[in-house]
Parts: sequence; structure tokens; C-alpha cells
Amino acid sequence: MLLQRCNCSSTSSYVQKIITKAEYLANSSNAGFDGNINVINPTDNKIHSLKVKSKWIFKGGHEPSLNTQIYSHTPSAQLVSQVGELSKLKIFEHSRMGKRGIVVPENSGFKSAYDIGRNETNRDLFDDWYHDNYSVSYWARIALDTAGQIGVSLDIFTGIQVQFVFSDQSTARFKVERFQIGDLKFSYVPNSSRNKDGIPIADFGRSFNGEYTFNNELASRGIEIRVVRVGSTGGRVRITEISTSVE
Repeated sequence: MLLQRCNCSSTSSYVQKIITKAEYLANSSNAGFDGNINVINPTDNKIHSLKVKSKWIFKGGHEPSLNTQIYSHTPSAQLVSQVGELSKLKIFEHSRMGKRGIVVPENSGFKSAYDIGRNETNRDLFDDWYHDNYSVSYWARIALDTAGQIGVSLDIFTGIQVQFVFSDQSTARFKVERFQIGDLKFSYVPNSSRNKDGIPIADFGRSFNGEYTFNNELASRGIEIRVVRVGSTGGRVRITEISTSVE
């Protein structure tokens, strides 16, 4: 039995993950592949399992081709139980929170997603805050122990994303970049910062575009407005270009 992890969102994506793995193994061996492959998604507590047969056949040409057949397969009750326990861990719960996100209090020192998107230094500091306040390292160790019991590698964490909501209702996302020295390293997801209206907050060094409420939101951040097309209603202006000052 082989076990894979996937952030899959549809049945077809699970099936494709399984077929791709089986064909990779078959390509690595003249004997092909014949066995069961399970794909799990701890974030959503889902398991897809198939029996796969990939073998080399000749169809009259000089080179063999790979023929892959798939059959339904029911995962074991033990695997279902173990993945269920894994999905209950807070690190996966936080990932499931989606747009609701983790609320970041002002006393954290981070009042807005501007503090993250527009200041690269703050991103590592914010990762430290998340670890210090939500026992991320502890969850990681527990998840790793559980994952080891069912034979999942460290990449079980790779790509997990968590959204954070700041006191001004702006948002930013971080994802697991790697597992290092027994701990999870979260990194900022580029271009993921949004203001309270859902308008993108340009990352440091990038230009702003979009419709912003006409107030001091940008000016208070030291962002120079160069070109503004006026004429919108409801107190909004269409910003076609903003030069981002060095901060």
C-alpha cells in the first residue's frame, strides 16, 4: 500500500494524483506497478483509495506503451480513523477556517496586513508571533507522530495555508514552506494581502491598482499616489498607477 498527500479539491484531482504516482513508479521499473494507492487530505479529512495496475504492453510498434487500469478500493478502517485523528489537530483546523481566519489582536504589534505585505522584515516576526501564541511547534510534533504511524512523509504539511484577519479587517495568508529542525516554517503567500474591502494591497516594491475608498488609507502608509482617474461615485476613486515609495 502506498500513501500520498494532496490538497485536492475534487474527486478527479485525487484520481489523477493516484494515476500519476502509479505511472511514475511504473516508469521506474520494467515490471510496471500493481498495488493500492491511498491519497489523503487531512485538512478536509478525506481519503481516496484505488487499486492500480500499470503495465508495459506492445501494440505492434518498436516501443512499449504503458497501460493503466484503475479499480475501486476501500481504505482500511484503521487508516480512516488515523486520518480522522490527524484532521482534528489545530494546524489543519486553522487551515479549514478559510476567509474567517485567525484574528490578530492589536497588542500583537501587527495592526494591518499592510504591516506584512509592505514590510518584508515583519514576515518572519509574524511567523514567530503565530508560533508563540498558537503552539504550532507542539501541533507539528503531534501531527508528525500521527503521520509517521500511517506512513506519510514530512510533505504532509507542505502547502498548508492559514489566513489571518487584522484589527482593521485587512487579511494576509501564510503557508507552510518547509519542515525544519523539528518545526514548521510559515512563509508569507506573495500578493495575498487585502484591505477590508478585499482590494489587493501591493507587496513591497510592487504597484497599486484597483478601486480604493477616498481616505487616508494609502497616504497614512507613506504610499505616494502619482496617477488617479477621478469620476467614481460613492467616495471611491479608480487608481490606475501608484508609485510605491521605498519604506
